[in-house]
Amino acid sequence: MKDNKKCLSRRDFFKISSIGLGAASAFPYLNGCTESKMATNTNIELKQEVKKNKNGGERDSPGHCSNDNLLAQRILGKTGMEVSLLAFGGGSQFMKNDEGEWEPLLERAIEEGINYFDTANNYNDGDSEIRYGKILSQYRDRVYVATKLEARGADSSKEHFERCLKRLKMDYVDVLLIHALDKKDNLIALENGVYKSLIQFKNEGTARCIGFSIMNESDVPFAKSVIENFDVGVVLGVINPMGNYGNCAGLLQITKEKGIGFLAMKTLRGLVSPETTAKELITYALDRENVTAAVIGHHGIDKLEKNITIVKEYALNTSVPNRWSALEKRVNQYVENRKPVWTLPGYHDGMMV
Repeated sequence: MKDNKKCLSRRDFFKISSIGLGAASAFPYLNGCTESKMATNTNIELKQEVKKNKNGGERDSPGHCSNDNLLAQRILGKTGMEVSLLAFGGGSQFMKNDEGEWEPLLERAIEEGINYFDTANNYNDGDSEIRYGKILSQYRDRVYVATKLEARGADSSKEHFERCLKRLKMDYVDVLLIHALDKKDNLIALENGVYKSLIQFKNEGTARCIGFSIMNESDVPFAKSVIENFDVGVVLGVINPMGNYGNCAGLLQITKEKGIGFLAMKTLRGLVSPETTAKELITYALDRENVTAAVIGHHGIDKLEKNITIVKEYALNTSVPNRWSALEKRVNQYVENRKPVWTLPGYHDGMMV
């Protein structure tokens, strides 16, 4: 099932793409996402260090950037991608921005150094990808673009992905994920279906790295079996202080051991309150072992600006305490009678509610 060949470097990809994707497919290291240094044109230097916290234990560095005005970055597992600690989510919160509002939102994100943009083929029936295509296609050499496929069949995945690329106005994506992996999925069905297609996309050079997203804690055991059997480079999972509902921290250790990049989602939605601040929630996610970045959707440029400030302040703090039990208690008390919408029956990722 697994394919352990190397992932094409970003610099080499651009060289190859200039002579066509057909030629690119001839290079064997298009498969897999192992250790590789990706070159970008943003002139941002990254150091991935291990700092000591106040209690003497080791944790991931908050992330470093040579330009103090831009967001710091971390390396996304063995993909080599240098990803900003705050990544941009293209789901329901982003789609709530009206015409004339979402365009400057994306432009501002790029201006501040956000370089990872996540979307999915079913976010508002593909409208999220269309929005991304109108802006991000102009900055293709400066950003990483990720999308997700909800289809599970091989043929349907190919059809959906063709539409993804057309909407994005791109001939490849940096990350392609199986959307919302579920314990009801089947390893053999995945291998002969969507996973088979994802491997083909990597061979063709239209998807540089592959993986999956996961919404629920109850799906973590199945996700671990996927990691053990498939070639996974990136995982997008729920990370927040709320227990019993979709916290996927159980994947952090195995992804770290295998060099798989992990991105956190649902860090804020439905959890910010007078008692629990966005700063605490974002810091909580970024301080988890092996979390590279928090993928957050923004409704309004003011919220984007506030979260950028939070992440910049976090990156400057090399001694963040790792005592989070008090925050976990507060969050769980708050949500006891106010269940976040994404935990309710019938919800699907990106739903406009």
